[in-house]
Amino acid sequence: MRFWGADGTQGSKTLDIHVANLRGKLGSASRRLETVRGIGFGWAR
Repeated sequence: MRFWGADGTQGSKTLDIHVANLRGKLGSASRRLETVRGIGFGWAR
């Protein structure tokens, strides 16, 4: 799934900021939210 267009004109930190906010709301469960380099994010089992 793509979030931005091919030109990449949107801010590169937009998704990072949203994920940081989500991690804050998840509290200790945020450890299960993993960053998968080159792919995105996933939920660890």
